[in-house]
Amino acid sequence: MGRTVPTYVEQVREIEAKWSKFRRALRREDQLHFDRLLRSVRYYSPSATYQCSDDPRESVMISILLDLQKRLAEIEEKLKDSGSGEESPVDIPPSLSEDDQS
Repeated sequence: MGRTVPTYVEQVREIEAKWSKFRRALRREDQLHFDRLLRSVRYYSPSATYQCSDDPRESVMISILLDLQKRLAEIEEKLKDSGSGEESPVDIPPSLSEDDQS
């Protein structure tokens, strides 16, 4: 018997195909950023497959957001390590700190 439900990877390929015209209409520098977003989706596909969501768009968005959050955290860490001696404008507000999980 064949599969009746497409795999997450197949669904991601369908989403990529659906957005291919949009990508082609972007400027070259924007295409590079768009491609990076799609790479982040593919990078987290094992986790998204394990999630087994009915709607793959949820996993696509979470994958993109997680990648962006990781990149932002790296930038914040580099700014803190730069040793400016001043309080960084990118400090995380206390209400969003990791210790405040209620």
